[in-house]
Amino acid sequence: MQRASFLVLLLATLAGGCKLSSGLEAGDQSAILQTERRLFVVAFTPVPNPIPFDQLFELDVEISDPFGAPVFDADLAVIATLPAQGIGMLGEPVVIERGYGSFLVQGMRFHEQGTWLLELWIDAAGAFDRAVVEIACCAD
Repeated sequence: MQRASFLVLLLATLAGGCKLSSGLEAGDQSAILQTERRLFVVAFTPVPNPIPFDQLFELDVEISDPFGAPVFDADLAVIATLPAQGIGMLGEPVVIERGYGSFLVQGMRFHEQGTWLLELWIDAAGAFDRAVVEIACCAD
């Protein structure tokens, strides 16, 4: 995600009442989310986008503070569950820190159709918060 477009979307999200911002194009499953306690803003884009059914995909994630500055030295954990069926992903995703609040999450796979609950847990500078979003699975 390009930094300038990320900042524009971030400012629009914050000005609009801190609501979820989804992808602007049809089929785009990227999003910008504010965490529950409003400590961080999380932007992610799945690769490929939209998410394919029962195939590995990655998440390109950027974490910033509420003013748009990258969050340094953060830890990120990602959990995906399918609440309607009471299951989670078959494997555990691998989170790779790339610096300047940027992460790559590998090993994601939605192996069942339905609405998945994606949780992004952030631990940075003594602050702990999470962003949560529902994602419909999946493109054919």
